Amino acid sequence: MKPSTKNQAAVRRGRASKLKGKVFERAVVAAIRDWWPAARRGLGQARDSGEECDVEGTPFWIECKHRKQVDVKAAVRQAEEDSLAAHEQHGQYTRPPVVIWRVHGTRTIHVTLRLALLVQLTTGHRHLLDHNPLVQVTLDDWLGLFVKAGPEGSV
Repeated sequence: MKPSTKNQAAVRRGRASKLKGKVFERAVVAAIRDWWPAARRGLGQARDSGEECDVEGTPFWIECKHRKQVDVKAAVRQAEEDSLAAHEQHGQYTRPPVVIWRVHGTRTIHVTLRLALLVQLTTGHRHLLDHNPLVQVTLDDWLGLFVKAGPEGSV
């Protein structure tokens, strides 16, 4: 039985979407490598089992999204759940989740994280907040919070 043209078109769109995601993840890795030289794309098999996030080699659980419309709240929820699950299932330490995203057709790359994490990154102190909303900054502003890695690769 021959697959329908409609199904073939859906398969092509799915492949194109996956490719677009991979290309964006590679761009994120390239953009952050001066800060975290060990940054790399997470392996697909390990990501499927919940052991790795989209970008590994950083102190954060990084989830990448590049779509026409990005549901940032859902993406942060997913990153929070996946980071906690990796901790519980695989004994990994819980890494603070961040979502790095861009709307298709735009140039600006955004980072969304919890306010408490941003406060901790900017002040060096952990603060317990009654309300811990999401905040959004550009990738350049977020990276500006960190010192670039030295020649030996330490941050």
